Amino acid sequence: TATTTTAATTTATTTTAATTTATTTTAATITTTTTTTAATTTATTTATATEETPKEVLQPKPQPAPTTEEEKKQTPAVGTPPSTPQASPVSSSTSSPTANSPKKEVLELLGIAVIELKHSSKATQVREEILREIPKHMPSLDDKVPSNLSVSLATSSFHMGEDQKLNEALDKYCKSRIFTDDKKEIKLQIRQAITQIFMSCIPPETRPASVSERGTKEKVSKQSILNSDRPDNLLYRFFDAIRGKPTMAEYLNRIFRRWDLTKEGTINLVAFRNICIEATKKDIRSLSRGLACCGYSLTGEQLGDIMTEDAYIDWTLEMDQALVYYVNMICRNLSLTPSVLKTNEIWPSEALLSHPSTQILQNIPISVLRVRYVILSKLNSLFEDLIPFTDFRSPANNTESLSSSLLSKRHILFYDNQTKILEFLIKSTSRRAGKDPPVIEIDALHSVEGTQTSPWMTEFYQGVQQLSRTPSPQLCVDLRQIGGEPTYAFDVRMPGVHGNAGSFRHFIWRIIVEIKSSILPLFVPCPSAAAGFHKDRFILNPTPLTYLEERLLMYLGMFIGVSLRANIPLPLDLMPIFWKQLLGLVPDSTDLFDIDRITYNLTQQLFDIESEDFNSLLYDIVEEEEVVPASEENSEFKGKQKKPSEFLKLMRKLCGASLPKIPIFPQRELYATKMREAKLKEFACEKKVDAIKCGIAATLPIHILKLFSPEGLEFKICGSPKIEIGFLMRHTKYSVGLLEGDKHIQFFWQVLKSFSQEEVRRFIKFACNLERIPSECPCSQGGEEIRHTPPFPMIIAAPDTKGTINLDERFIRAETCIFQIKLPQYSTQEVMRDHLLYTINARRDPLWDEN
Repeated sequence: TATTTTAATTTATTTTAATTTATTTTAATITTTTTTTAATTTATTTATATEETPKEVLQPKPQPAPTTEEEKKQTPAVGTPPSTPQASPVSSSTSSPTANSPKKEVLELLGIAVIELKHSSKATQVREEILREIPKHMPSLDDKVPSNLSVSLATSSFHMGEDQKLNEALDKYCKSRIFTDDKKEIKLQIRQAITQIFMSCIPPETRPASVSERGTKEKVSKQSILNSDRPDNLLYRFFDAIRGKPTMAEYLNRIFRRWDLTKEGTINLVAFRNICIEATKKDIRSLSRGLACCGYSLTGEQLGDIMTEDAYIDWTLEMDQALVYYVNMICRNLSLTPSVLKTNEIWPSEALLSHPSTQILQNIPISVLRVRYVILSKLNSLFEDLIPFTDFRSPANNTESLSSSLLSKRHILFYDNQTKILEFLIKSTSRRAGKDPPVIEIDALHSVEGTQTSPWMTEFYQGVQQLSRTPSPQLCVDLRQIGGEPTYAFDVRMPGVHGNAGSFRHFIWRIIVEIKSSILPLFVPCPSAAAGFHKDRFILNPTPLTYLEERLLMYLGMFIGVSLRANIPLPLDLMPIFWKQLLGLVPDSTDLFDIDRITYNLTQQLFDIESEDFNSLLYDIVEEEEVVPASEENSEFKGKQKKPSEFLKLMRKLCGASLPKIPIFPQRELYATKMREAKLKEFACEKKVDAIKCGIAATLPIHILKLFSPEGLEFKICGSPKIEIGFLMRHTKYSVGLLEGDKHIQFFWQVLKSFSQEEVRRFIKFACNLERIPSECPCSQGGEEIRHTPPFPMIIAAPDTKGTINLDERFIRAETCIFQIKLPQYSTQEVMRDHLLYTINARRDPLWDEN
């Protein structure tokens, strides 16, 4: 990871009684190695003086207690490492400076803090945390923090560019990691790493099981070290990292002459340790480079970067699918794309590997996962170039077609690559250029009056009626932002509401609320919700399809396509069987288990039942009922009266004519399978899904959706129900005059972090008329701010200046069209919390009161 070093400062001044100025400057620098990320925070003091009035700048020493009120004002409170003393305040002469005199500045380093990270992508978050922490420890900055604090990365050879101070600090840090506190011995973990590097050159069959601290009798020849073809030869990698300009052969010859090993031509463990210690005396970072190239951190932990002979395993397609799922998860957590994810950031945690989709990756070496990730990345790159030339409309039964081959491998496509292809086709199929968008007028008050009784009064039906006269190509537009508001497929006008973007997002949100209500006969709650499972989840209403339902479902599909083009997540909350049907996949028993636990458990009971209990499951004995003819299979009922049980009635209902009048035990598995198939067919609602597909196909190329997995398609259309505050902070801008370190801005984020997810969703609804915000943005690929897709970025602005009302009594306002909130400078965090809670729980409807 070759990078450079930069530093940025912002000053806050305090004027002394002698009219001189003492300036406190804070700079932060972030350093990244091949295995860790180190964040270094430096604080400096700048003395500004005239030539006629020289100033004395003291060397760093313990900070004396301020004695006067003036010294207390000038003394910066800086949190520094224990090993780095604070600088004394700048003292000034009592003589006054002359006007228009040239000034001199002396920078004095106060301290450096180093932070290690496993993911270099977290460097930006480290910067943000530093910015937020500075006001707490440096009140002399008058609540302002450096807004241009930059992130700098070290090279793979552990260098910090031309900055001598940072290079010295990195040397000191490496020494603290490698040597003990008294600087006399290498730490135990590092010695163990050095031992493992040496033992890698010894054949496994002769390698001892354990090695004492005194070393081992085994020796390694020069030829064995030079054998770079062996993947587990770590000695070659180690010497190659520390040798410098000489060739490997020349460098080994020098070492063997230096330690008088030429005669034997071999090296033992004790000599290798001495070579490492001598290398640290010349350049402490040389040992750090050697450890990193062999896959070890500065703590001696083996990171698994190197493939060894025993690391090769039989790889399967299921493992590829699990690895793709894992990569998708960490990319979402880090707000990255696989194209910028580095191999050393593949670091599976126990929590992620405990997921059912990734359990197959447990106990697989990290080195194998990283190598396989590189292979999958190359395959995804090839697929990305090939897919635009593939016709996915070819029949599914044509197994020899290119589309069929690619679709069979869609599970190894990263989600971001699937999204990139979809966005390319969305832009390629945009139709409306230079034409005014269609307009629909929604009477929200009209819908509120009639929503509880009639579907004809809903906003959904109002939109359907008006868009029925609009050709579908006019709805195929590319999302773009002109000025403050983005452009959407159609304009939504509501009485008393100005702007289109907020009204459009409110309309989309409203129709999702209505289709999940009991007013429209489209969806019903999942049956398993009655048993406490999958609450707030829905399935298509498994009733016969009517003309009205077909029409409404087609327009629902059209709104789904419009929302995909507009990058608006829809909180549909549908069961996985719907997404499988949308992709043409066949539902299985897991879908029945999720939707109808009762039927699944009954059929499972039929699979597991013993022969002696079979008849008891099908019949109930009664005193007076229809007598069922006896047979060999129900001989226990001879001479008794019995009636069919509820289970048998369910079997006859689901199996129909395929079930014999008297079921027999050997055919029980066939009966159970037919029951599950019938129930799944009922829940699948194929005709209703086809109507939704027709609506989607009217607004975007639906065949490209086949590239997604059911989980990926649901995430693309519905987004994530969880809103990450960190993600929102990274996609927030501040208007002129505001900084992230301002007190009331800090209060705002701290209160938002303390909210529950339901409260956060209410705030998002207040700010931009959405309950869910996109979980992805092109800026994750390294793009600039202008590449943010709407509704991002969120804008925090100062309140309107009308009136002289006390700021603690002012309300928070929102401009939903541009995702802007106008935040008063509340005096305390408690006041901020009270106003935010009032905002999200008692927000005023803009249709009733525009204030």
